[in-house]
Amino acid sequence: MTKVINLRRRQAIKYKTISNVNESKRIKIKNTEITKFILVFASLSSLLLGCIIYKNSNFDINEICSSLINNIHNKNFVQIFYYWIKQDLIYFALCLFIGTSMIGIPLAFIPVSLKCIYVGCLSSFMYCQYNLKGILYSLVLIFPLFTITTTSLIYSANESIYMSKYIFNTITNKNTADNISIRLYLIRYAFLIGINIICIAINSLLQVLLFDKFNLIPSY
Repeated sequence: MTKVINLRRRQAIKYKTISNVNESKRIKIKNTEITKFILVFASLSSLLLGCIIYKNSNFDINEICSSLINNIHNKNFVQIFYYWIKQDLIYFALCLFIGTSMIGIPLAFIPVSLKCIYVGCLSSFMYCQYNLKGILYSLVLIFPLFTITTTSLIYSANESIYMSKYIFNTITNKNTADNISIRLYLIRYAFLIGINIICIAINSLLQVLLFDKFNLIPSY
């Protein structure tokens, strides 16, 4: 009888341990989803902020936005691809290095916010400068690309926050059940960057083929 009681106790303890692990995983998943929601909210707010900045700016922001048209007008595939990939990698590199800092949690919002502010300013510029042609061009060749690349950047920022939190807990000797490696961190970033490279390549080809169809006059 004693053996049976002890066995039941062991099974109960084992079940309790498994239950605690599952509960911990559910909490982590919930926290991750909350972080993504906050990043999406920050992105939308920054997008609106970019439109407001363009409307109320006291400096000539048109030169910054018009560089997009100037850099893809009468350019070949390689030149357009290089222009887009250079911008994209700057945001990813910034986000990547922020994730290796123990204070990177609040800083991870900066790359996403900066990019969305730029998109907001650019959207306002395309409408004010080129009217309906600018909106049509944006809907076909700019917004789909920015939607994919910004989504990838949000996932990257989420990874950076997760990694930064792990580094902070490790340095401050806080108990954590996380098992994170820099190798896995880099693999996830490589995967997201790979998706962006493919999308940018497709978008660059479309811009070579379709740019003249919109009859946009570049601003010099």
